[in-house]
Amino acid sequence: MPQKPWLILTLRRTGGTSLTAFLAGISPFPSIEHEPFNIDRLFGPVTRAFRDTQDLDALRAGIAQALGDDPAKRPNIKHCFDVVPPALTAELIRACAARGYAILLYTRGDEARRLRSLFLALSTGAWGGAEARRIYPEIRAGRITPKPIKELNVRRRLAEDRKRLALVKGQLAQEGIAHSCRHFEELFGAGVDSAAEARKLAAEMGSEVAPDDAALRWFDRGGKQGSEDIADLVPGYPQAVALLDQLCKPSS
Repeated sequence: MPQKPWLILTLRRTGGTSLTAFLAGISPFPSIEHEPFNIDRLFGPVTRAFRDTQDLDALRAGIAQALGDDPAKRPNIKHCFDVVPPALTAELIRACAARGYAILLYTRGDEARRLRSLFLALSTGAWGGAEARRIYPEIRAGRITPKPIKELNVRRRLAEDRKRLALVKGQLAQEGIAHSCRHFEELFGAGVDSAAEARKLAAEMGSEVAPDDAALRWFDRGGKQGSEDIADLVPGYPQAVALLDQLCKPSS
């Protein structure tokens, strides 16, 4: 099976950094900045222009230019669909499908945990390990005060993310777009052979990976950022946890 560039469709704080690094490491296609269509990143001008004009033809042209004319140089893309206009995500999916991309829908089964992580990052400004190591000691020392987490924002974010995910799933199904699906827990859950599951996913997406491939190092169990250790210093966090546990409880 010939290798393909890939498009990862996901939400913020799903836990896709290691997965993205792994897939980039085994791909012959160029990897670029994560979430390149965010307004402050590589293809941000495409997003800003559409936000300002709602011009679908210009949006399609901008996406086509971003993906390039050379099939051997199609960029691998990790795309968070909760931070850009839904129409952009829909056109990006269509454009990538038409160009033979391998598409992965990557979500998290424990939505409450994902959103807890998201609101901690929004509150503290620590989105990665390096930022956490710099910011968390400042919070503990009282030199940085986290922004309060508001109940209304939690409810709105959960509702919007559910809507966006339903739109993506609906498009993939209705337009018959071939894709793989994974939950974070299927790759990183307790008792999971992460390397073996990663190799299965890679095969689905067109890449054969040997059991001793160095790229599998991304699935070694690493340390945590210590986000939960700082949570008691974040105003509104306990209330957000209780609310998310209630709203995300599986229906019986």
